[in-house]
Formats: sequence, C-alpha cells, structure tokens
Amino acid sequence: MSEVLVEAKALSKVFPPVIGQPAKEALRDLSLEVRRGETFGLLGPNGAGKTTTQKLLLGLCRPTSGTVTLFGLSPSLPEARKSVGFLPENPYFYTYLTGREFLFFCGGMFELSRKQLQ
Repeated sequence: MSEVLVEAKALSKVFPPVIGQPAKEALRDLSLEVRRGETFGLLGPNGAGKTTTQKLLLGLCRPTSGTVTLFGLSPSLPEARKSVGFLPENPYFYTYLTGREFLFFCGGMFELSRKQLQ
C-alpha cells in the first residue's frame, strides 16, 4: 500500500453570515486520500466547494470541522507546504516586484531556505 500524501477526514466549512446574507455552507463532510503516485482532480460546477477544498488542504483557511494532513503533517506547518504549489483562482502579482523577487517573496512565506530559493 502506498503512502498517503493528502488526507481529509469529515471536512466541512461554513462561512459566517455577512450583512444581509446568511451563513454559507461551502463544504460538507468531505473525506479523501491522495496516495503517492496518484493523480487527483476536483471536478464540479461553480459553488461546489473545489476552491474551498484546496484552501483547506493548504492551510489557507481553517475548517469548521474535520481534519486535514499534508505529508502526515498539519497544513499550517511550513514544512508540510514546501512540496506543494498553488496558483489561486484570481492571482495577484505585485507590479513593483520582478518575477524573481516575487518567487523569493512567496518562498519566504513558506520558510524556504535561501539555497532552496536559488
């Protein structure tokens, strides 16, 4: 049996209400495993929870309930995210940074060493 690299157990996310709108359930009770050597995709219509799932798996937002592990670690730990790339749905690139500076900036947020960044 191959090693589990990404795991979600009973993952749910409810966004709190905003003025004039009720709370929004984005994800309900998702469980999945992605093992070494597998290719995995999320398919579904707009509003199905694909982006929310990605953000939860990467520790960019916290689940309302359930657990997530990346490489056996909490996604909130930088060492769990070091081997993961993510391009958001609506990326923003700082116009005052060169491409190289931007990569160093992003790598620094994930606590990559200067040698790794080079």
